[in-house]
Amino acid sequence: TLTCAIFRELLLCKDQLQVTHTVLSDVLYLAHVEIWVITLKILGDRDRETDRQNMFH
Repeated sequence: TLTCAIFRELLLCKDQLQVTHTVLSDVLYLAHVEIWVITLKILGDRDRETDRQNMFH
């Protein structure tokens, strides 16, 4: 896959190990934030759904 190819390229560049580490850290951080946002959105939707059901009861 594209990701694997990119990782292989990065790993081949031993001189740029520090750069690779920084990039990976950024990617992981962004992925972490992305997951948090999605999680909060899902939880928020579920809470709204619960509120709607409670109003009808």
